[in-house]
Amino acid sequence: MRSTLTDIAREAGVSAATVDRVLNNRAGVRARTREVVLETAQRLGYIAENSNGPTTRTALRGDVMRLDFALPAGTNSFIKMLHRHIEAQAQSRPDLDVRVATIEGFNPDRLARL
Repeated sequence: MRSTLTDIAREAGVSAATVDRVLNNRAGVRARTREVVLETAQRLGYIAENSNGPTTRTALRGDVMRLDFALPAGTNSFIKMLHRHIEAQAQSRPDLDVRVATIEGFNPDRLARL
């Protein structure tokens, strides 16, 4: 059976949210906690060590996760910023295949054709 974030959290004595932050290299986790989570994830086979540091099982297998985003078209500055950030993250993650569609007025017929 494959390990999950919940398995790692239980073994490391932290929350699943903390495990998620560590595995996605987000801020807000103490160095020692990060170390414990990474060690636990390795021990459970969720990640493996390589020359660039820990790598998730998905990336090791060469699997690519497809993410499709549907954002409203227009001039909303928040949506434009969100679009830029999604694309920037996609560029830095070889394990992701990201498509962002902008939709005028969120027409239900147009959404169904995506």
